[in-house]
Amino acid sequence: VDPTPYRREVNLARARHAVAQAALEKAEADLALLTEEVPRRITIAELKLAVAREDETKAVDSLEMITRDVEKAVAAAESAVKGAKATFVLAEQDYERYSDLYRDGSTTQRKFQEATKILKTARAEVEIAEARLAQAEANRKQIGIATQQLRSARHAVGEAKAALELARLGTLQIEAGRRLVA
Repeated sequence: VDPTPYRREVNLARARHAVAQAALEKAEADLALLTEEVPRRITIAELKLAVAREDETKAVDSLEMITRDVEKAVAAAESAVKGAKATFVLAEQDYERYSDLYRDGSTTQRKFQEATKILKTARAEVEIAEARLAQAEANRKQIGIATQQLRSARHAVGEAKAALELARLGTLQIEAGRRLVA
């Protein structure tokens, strides 16, 4: 019997065994790397999620505070406009009365001038109150900005949750690696 064909088969089997051994060693190394890396990825993802949730909470609080402050400022400015307009109406009535009395000679020029001054002051106060109301209403844009920040924070939470789920999938890779080397 010629041993040459058997030697080739033995050499081929040894080579296959060496390749299989190298593949096993690589799989074990990959498994060791995954076993170290996956828990770190999970921890990092959990921390990022916690930060994203904290940012979301801050955005909610900020939106509530800004909305409350802006609405209070608008309400106060509206009240100031109403008060200034009421004062203006009274000043206008006094002016008309003193104007008639002054023409009839029933009051002094000084009283008429005081009524004129009070009317002009009341008119200016109405304009100032209306300008403050316009400014308070313009501040409503801050509510829109805070709302956008809240949307962004909620999106970041969603991304962080997805990243955490992805990191947790690494445990499946570890299990698959353990079965491969077992």
